[in-house]
Amino acid sequence: MKAQYLGHVVFYVKDLNRSLAFYRDLLGFQEIGRIFGGTAAALT
Repeated sequence: MKAQYLGHVVFYVKDLNRSLAFYRDLLGFQEIGRIFGGTAAALT
């Protein structure tokens, strides 16, 4: 069976800001919000 789409993925990281820089600046994701008091971020 072939996957049709990917709904969402959760990564637990030690350094949120460093991880955001990687996904934003190198892979082109956009941050669309922060949750849990700023300890987690949503990307698209």
